Amino acid sequence: MRMLVTVLLGSLLCGGCLLNNINSSQKLSERVQEYSDATRWNRLDLAVHMVSPSYRDRFVQTHSGWGRAVEVADSEVLHIQMGTDGQSATSTLAYSWYDLSAMTLARTVVRQTWDLRDGFHVMDELVIEGEPRLLPEPPPVEASEPDQLASVP
Repeated sequence: MRMLVTVLLGSLLCGGCLLNNINSSQKLSERVQEYSDATRWNRLDLAVHMVSPSYRDRFVQTHSGWGRAVEVADSEVLHIQMGTDGQSATSTLAYSWYDLSAMTLARTVVRQTWDLRDGFHVMDELVIEGEPRLLPEPPPVEASEPDQLASVP
């Protein structure tokens, strides 16, 4: 009897771990789709809350032309992969978008890195295929000029 109870408890615990992993995968999949939808419909005010605080400034810079110079026509989630550590993931999204200055249609594939530790947040985005102008590199931050008064005798 003791053996049966031990086996049943062990099965329940292992089953709970498996279900917990499925739930994390489902949560990630939902979050990636929410992010894709928010960016697709130019709801960057929603998307920015799905971005980690350390990436937020860069996100705002690289997406600043969206809705003005760039109009996203469609977005598609191509791939989602949980990290082996259980704390990170990557997703791949394809964007079809219009360059509004020339009214030309372009396609860009973006790889995203996700942090799963404190919610699900985008940590970085990298263009891996197609037109890179969708996520332009922000201008380099110039060093501030030395204080002019410091050199006065």
